[in-house]
Amino acid sequence: MGANLEENESGSLQVDLEETLDACQKLEDALGEGDEESISSTSLALNAVTSKLGLDEWFIDEAKLKDQLALVKCLQALKTELSRFGRDIGSNQVSEAETVSMASGGSALRGVYLGHDLTRASRPILQQPTSCSFVNPSNGFASEELIFTSFEEANNFRKTMNTNGKSFALGLNGSIGFIHGGVSGKFESTKTKQQETLKVSVTKYLAHITYAYVPIKSFCFSKSLMNISDDAKEAASDIENDHGAETFLDDFGSHVSCGEYQFGGIFWKVVEMTATKETSSVKMLDECRKHMSGKLSVGYRPLGFGLNIDCQPLSINNDKVSSSDENQYYAAQIMTKIECTGPEALSYEIFRRTLEVNNQSWHLIDRPISPNTLVPVWEILAKDSKFEQQAELLREVWLKKAQTLKPSSWMQNLMQRARVKAWLGNPQFGTENKNKAISSKEDAELIVRQECKRVCALDFSCPNTGDEVVGLFLLLLRVDMEFNLDLTIDCLRQKCIHNLLKIFTSSNERKAMQSLSALFENVINAKLTHATPPVQIDTSIYEALHKSTQLAALGDNNVEWEAPSVDVDEIPKNIDEIAQSILSASIPDMHLLTRRIGDFLIKNLIADKLPKHKELWEIASRYGCRDDGFINDLKANEVVLIISEMRAVLDHKVVIDESSDDDAGMIGMIAAENFDWQMNARPTTADGTPLKSLLIVSPRPDIMTNLPGLILYTLKHRLNIVKEIYADEKLPLATTKQPMKGKLKGPVVFDELLQLVKSLTPMARAEVYRLLLDRRFLVPFLIPLENSKFQCETTALDLIDTLTTSGRSSIVKNVDALRVAVISQRSTDQVAQKNSYNFV
Repeated sequence: MGANLEENESGSLQVDLEETLDACQKLEDALGEGDEESISSTSLALNAVTSKLGLDEWFIDEAKLKDQLALVKCLQALKTELSRFGRDIGSNQVSEAETVSMASGGSALRGVYLGHDLTRASRPILQQPTSCSFVNPSNGFASEELIFTSFEEANNFRKTMNTNGKSFALGLNGSIGFIHGGVSGKFESTKTKQQETLKVSVTKYLAHITYAYVPIKSFCFSKSLMNISDDAKEAASDIENDHGAETFLDDFGSHVSCGEYQFGGIFWKVVEMTATKETSSVKMLDECRKHMSGKLSVGYRPLGFGLNIDCQPLSINNDKVSSSDENQYYAAQIMTKIECTGPEALSYEIFRRTLEVNNQSWHLIDRPISPNTLVPVWEILAKDSKFEQQAELLREVWLKKAQTLKPSSWMQNLMQRARVKAWLGNPQFGTENKNKAISSKEDAELIVRQECKRVCALDFSCPNTGDEVVGLFLLLLRVDMEFNLDLTIDCLRQKCIHNLLKIFTSSNERKAMQSLSALFENVINAKLTHATPPVQIDTSIYEALHKSTQLAALGDNNVEWEAPSVDVDEIPKNIDEIAQSILSASIPDMHLLTRRIGDFLIKNLIADKLPKHKELWEIASRYGCRDDGFINDLKANEVVLIISEMRAVLDHKVVIDESSDDDAGMIGMIAAENFDWQMNARPTTADGTPLKSLLIVSPRPDIMTNLPGLILYTLKHRLNIVKEIYADEKLPLATTKQPMKGKLKGPVVFDELLQLVKSLTPMARAEVYRLLLDRRFLVPFLIPLENSKFQCETTALDLIDTLTTSGRSSIVKNVDALRVAVISQRSTDQVAQKNSYNFV
């Protein structure tokens, strides 16, 4: 509104207030003088000006004039209140940016900790916007009638509305504790539904609340305009753990709203009734409505606690017949209050006109609350790259907190959005197709159809195809979230997608399966629950996803893992999967692996007494498994033998004799197609190729292209090294017993062995050294490096127990079992060491 209009409105309101004060004084003087003609004329003058100010109950009629003493007291109280309320009318206006930061104590710059409580955050999370432009609000005046049967819920509703706005109060409380009915444009009461709901209930408290919602101006606070305050940045820099993140959320909140912020005020009229005994809710509501009178202004009160509050005692007849057939009466109290979220006023009309002329009296009365408009504080904090880790920790802590509650549907939606956005930004989930540029709903539907067709046509025998499936479902969840669509459910109804899931879940892409399982568990299953008509998903798909979740927890000692119950024929396969999930680590936790296998065997074998169960339990018992778990930690080769023997029992095959070499059981154990050990292959972990890869069965490598692989193949299958490696007559035999004169033309096996172990993790190297020691071969101990230094293999050798004359012992821990030989390229007569092997 323009300056001239504001001045005119201000002047007009001031004039009306002054005329009312003058009329009150003149009527009071006339009453004192007892001049009937003057009393009549001044009463008419007062009625004219109070009508302008919306003080409808102050119409001076014959009934009021009969009690002149009470009338004088009321006129004096009215003059006092009008004088006090009129002081702020001429206050100076503030700028729009200042209004945003000042209204409601700066609520526009503060967040709310959703999932914890609904109080406004104590510290501002956002900076004051550098510039903003106020416009007329999208919706105008509205009035609502609300009925509560709980004092706490009535108080919380008004508190939330005053601090966070109308949408927060209605959105967060709309299904709890009160009956809600309202219309836009003018005040109307809604009786029928309320009467039907209340007629069967009794209570000691009932509140009848009517409020007028008065928006004056609005401001679009977009996410792009939101910047973290300096105070919040300083606090964020101190976040190092969950406790620090929780403290930050307590101080600054978890979410802020983006969208239309409405400024103005709320005028309340509250009638509360309390009784000493349980009373019919309908009866209490009828009493409250008698005092509400439908007028949004103070009543004419000859007694009470001031014009804006009135308290009166009552006696209630509950229409219950006693044993003596006498009606029961008991005490009650009814209180009527006028409250203002904005400038103090005696009527809605004064309240509205004051808001129009004084923006210092404005409050933030509404801001959006929906999954699309609530912005997590961690997303705003992550705009500054140095706070990315703190932002991620805030998200994780908020989700943990929210999961402990019983959230509403919109809170679940917020949690789902937090997870989906994290997955979209995580390169470990799916492919970059999940972040394809999409500008509209039409584009979204077209791109989704194209992606579904492309992914369904993929060959799942190729590696990493599962990531494409995860990427497809992330794309679906993203477009549902951004464009308010339901394409995820629509696609799951399609037969091709259902078949895609069946093919994918039958594959062995564990990482992708675990990712898709997280999507289903945290987001998609909730969508399926509310799908109409229901979507039928094959049970095998759910079982495969659930199993992948269990396997994901296997290698985490901090996760409580529950062993699955499986059919007896599936026991070896499941032990294999448990072993692979832990043995894939650089240094596997054998104690954890032993405990997991023990829990699994106990759950699946002890309770059942079928012959197959007994046979498998006998195998487990031979390796030290008892009713409470294994006596000692298993070794990798023992796990292999357990699986091999159990498979042989179930397949009715001959079991390899127990007295044979430990590594014999590896044959035929973990199959993998087209596997070939490559000396220069990229390690599968940061520290080298893990033990899991050594257990995979592969064809015999070619001596000319893959000598390290042939060495491993020979050791694993206990073959003759001389025959396997030097069988080619074209290659002269290089013996370690006698030095050959001249240049060696054949391969030097020890050098190739070093190349093999160089690419392995410590646990994998330990397995190779164990195979060598079992054959009474030398194992590397001090290996020369290019910089004239040596690498000591104690880490790998410390993991091995070998059989000595005094029992099983570690050659690192027991030096009596240690024998050292020096392999040198010097001639024999130049070497002082007696036990040496020389190549010249």
